[in-house]
Amino acid sequence: MAQLAEIVSRHPEHVDGWLLLAEGFLASGDIQATLQVARDGLRAHPESETLARILIGAGLVEPGSLVRVLDGIGDLPGAAGASLALLAESCNGGNRLAPDARQVRASRDLCGRYPDDLIAWSTAMAIHEAAGQLAECRALADAAGRRFPDAPEPAEWRVRVATSLGQLEEAIAACRAWRALSFPNIRRVDETRAALELARGRGDVAASVLAPHRDEIVAARADRPGPYRALLASMLMTGDVRGGRRLEGDRLSVDPSARSMWARLATMAPYRAGLEAMSLLEAATPPDPTSRVILVGQWLDFHRRHPDGE
Repeated sequence: MAQLAEIVSRHPEHVDGWLLLAEGFLASGDIQATLQVARDGLRAHPESETLARILIGAGLVEPGSLVRVLDGIGDLPGAAGASLALLAESCNGGNRLAPDARQVRASRDLCGRYPDDLIAWSTAMAIHEAAGQLAECRALADAAGRRFPDAPEPAEWRVRVATSLGQLEEAIAACRAWRALSFPNIRRVDETRAALELARGRGDVAASVLAPHRDEIVAARADRPGPYRALLASMLMTGDVRGGRRLEGDRLSVDPSARSMWARLATMAPYRAGLEAMSLLEAATPPDPTSRVILVGQWLDFHRRHPDGE
């Protein structure tokens, strides 16, 4: 990425360089860098709808950060400009979207004004989600899916809505459609599906879904702990406790937060796998009084979860 950034700084007139750099940061999960690159790219290429879409997509993850990078972009044309203005207004000076009724209506109007621009639909979806209007979200996702049949975003929205409604099987089915439309950028889709499979108690399916991405997930665990936690959970649930312990390395000995996470996952695992995981945790826990007292509490939590050894 550093090499590409250097090339872009020397040749800012080429929009493709900005796009590659922004997409690279977005794929890595670095939202702040994505926003900054998309903003700087739009300063040089305000006509780029793709850069505007990346900026808004990343900004929907961290709306407060989006507001902070808007200075200096200027007024963008069409749906991009209208969407950015509405998102900034809907943050109401905070770090998250908190739309009122008028802003919700305005987001719906965006889809009418720009029916063929996915940016408008993305903005409407985000604002309706923030307002808790899940029924309307479902309708928006379905309508966008019909209008943009080759775009992965509406399928992702269906996953989010079904998950919010507690309809996990429907969310898993929507993940399959989302994956088909996202190829080859499927890692985030698979991470989402694995979390859903774990929620359904299907650790074996989650493990198989995450297996192709294992090295990437482990490498990114400091910045993206959620997928790594899901990977460990799937390993413990399927009895691969030693494999999970090898992934943790020295972390269990030196990091109290890593030990806490391991204990929670051990408690959620089947009894025999959880018992083995707790024994490995005990062996890795330092001998100082504070750590040992915490360990006693973790053992008590485990036995409360498995009172009959089951």
